[in-house]
Order: sequence, then C-alpha cells, then structure tokens
Amino acid sequence: MSRLHQYSMAAVCFLGVNKLIGQVIYQDIEPDIVVDKFSDIQYLDINADGVDDFEVTWGQLDYYLGTGTIYIYQRGPGIIANNFPYNEVAGNVFTNSVAVHGYAFKLYEESLIDEGVAMAEGDAMFLCGREYWINYTPSWFKSEIGYWAGEVHDKYLGFRFTDEEEQLHYGWMRCDAPDSGRVFIIKDFAYELQNGVGIIAGDTVGVTQIFSPQLISFSIYPNPVNDVFILKHYSAENYVLEIIDFTGRIVLKTIISEPESEIKVENFSSGSYAVILRNKENEIIGTRKLFKL
Repeated sequence: MSRLHQYSMAAVCFLGVNKLIGQVIYQDIEPDIVVDKFSDIQYLDINADGVDDFEVTWGQLDYYLGTGTIYIYQRGPGIIANNFPYNEVAGNVFTNSVAVHGYAFKLYEESLIDEGVAMAEGDAMFLCGREYWINYTPSWFKSEIGYWAGEVHDKYLGFRFTDEEEQLHYGWMRCDAPDSGRVFIIKDFAYELQNGVGIIAGDTVGVTQIFSPQLISFSIYPNPVNDVFILKHYSAENYVLEIIDFTGRIVLKTIISEPESEIKVENFSSGSYAVILRNKENEIIGTRKLFKL
C-alpha cells in the first residue's frame, strides 16, 4: 500500500502568450500504479495538498438474480472518488432491480474532458473486471465487464476534483488494462490548474477555454527531433505556427500554407516545447508537445 502525496518532479507548464491558454500540471508515476489482486490499494493525491482525492483498489459486487438461484459476482480493479460529488470520475452508474453498477469510461487521446463529459453519479466504479454466474446453464458463465474490456493500452480516465479553495479542476489518467479484466495500470496523469477549464486527454500543455473553436488534427514527426521535423495537418486552410519554450517565449512563428511542412529547429536548445497552430482569427485550434534532442 503506497501513497502518492508528494511529487518531486511535477511539471507545471505555463504558456506566456498573448492569451492565457492553459496551466497544466503533469505527473509521471514511477513506478506505475498496478492493481491486480484483492489486497491492492493505492491513494492518489492529485494536487499534493495532503488530501487523497481518489483510491484505486480491488472492487467486488455480489447479488442474486431472479428467484435467487443464480448467484452473480463481479471482481476487478476499481476506483473510488473521495469527497464525492466534489471529486468525480467520468463514467456510468446505473441501478437495476438487484444491484447498483458503475463503470468508468475509456476515453481516447485528444478527447476533451470538461463539463460536457458525463461524470458518474456515484463514488465507486469498476475500471475493468470479470463477471461470474453460478448455477447458470450449463453450470457457470464468465464474461468481462466495463468499458475497458479486452486488452487496452494507452487510453484515458477522465476526472475532476475540487481543491481546498473550492476551485474545480479537470484531468486525465493514462492507463493500460492488459489482461482482459484482471489488471489495471495507471502510468501518469495531468490536470488543468485553472478553475473550470477543460483539458485534452494526453495533453501536457493546455487547451483553450470551453467555448474554443474546433480543434484540428495534426501530427509532428519525428518526435523527439534533432534538426528538422515534419508538420502535417488535414485541412486546406492556412495556419500560423508558434513554437513556445518552457518559459513561455515564442521561439518560432511562421505561416503554414501547405498540408505538409518542414520545420527547422537545429538552433533550438534541448528540451520540451509547445507547438501551437492558430487560425486566421488568431484562435488556437491545436497543440502538441515537441521534444528537442
């Protein structure tokens, strides 16, 4: 049993451009949180204030079906939102005639986590798991439960929490479910420092406010980069490219007029940079993180 209270390498990214974009706090978990047996329990203090916001542990649910002859039990990794409803996980909780069921959503990279994402109306949910039916024809039955069924890698949990100043923060956790409902791994997480501002799953830079224009899809490669990288987008529009270092200084600004552009960064210092695309209204419509070797 371990507690993730104090972080030595929590990275805060403040973008000092004309308009405040986002203030994202990112944390790599080392070693990863792994839940694969009944005795496992991990506590997540997201903002390192000494208060556990979430618990990741082993869940179980038992009930009888019909006349009581069929016994059903569910087992698997689960998550508990402490101080619910001020802390919540994106998911679905529903009640049938015999039990209350809760399952956390599996979100994909670049999903926007904000007030538009359904947060579960309950404090405890399965992350993944297995369901067993006893006294069921022929004698028993087994299936997987939840949205993380199968073998899943690098997908996201969405969450929100309220700090001691009653500020609401949205965040993500990057996770694997590698063993068909038996194991769940949390590898890193991030949250938006600004009150009520959404965050994109997987983003460690920041997103615009909730009423921002539609984000576009674009890629940068290779990443990490030595001297030159390719920026490729999937639109016929022209955009403004900005590259910003960790201090918030714009180190490169240029027009992107082709769907595929070669960007030279041989004179950049080693480190991480924010790659930002703006439309003709100067609105931010996409961000990526670049690593310079």
